[in-house]
Amino acid sequence: MIPSSERGRRNTDAWWSAAACADEDPDLFFPIGTRGPARAQFEEARVICLSCPVRTRCLEYAMKTGAEFGMWGGTTPDERKRIGRRAEASRTRAIRQRLGGQRLAGTAFTPVSDGPRGTLPAKERDSRDRARSRPI
Repeated sequence: MIPSSERGRRNTDAWWSAAACADEDPDLFFPIGTRGPARAQFEEARVICLSCPVRTRCLEYAMKTGAEFGMWGGTTPDERKRIGRRAEASRTRAIRQRLGGQRLAGTAFTPVSDGPRGTLPAKERDSRDRARSRPI
């Protein structure tokens, strides 16, 4: 699908200038809903996408920009969500492997201590003890 900001323009350097949908009605690629008639409309749009020479670039654009609606690169919004979840799981596995099996804390992939609960590294423990011994 051609980005709406570029629709009507003819930029021969842009990937969408070669899109199979360039001369199609944009409404075909943006059905209302996901069931019933909308499903049939998505399938009609998918037929056009499957023959598109820039289908991969279109999908990459949709994934990069977080396109929530419409048919992009031959995929529905639900299909793109699944692709995104699989990609995230794959990145997480790769990071875990690089960390050598360390547990991960939060989404920033910060290694955490595997020691018994309540144990602190010596530097943190000493700092805590100094803070406790100061008069108030």
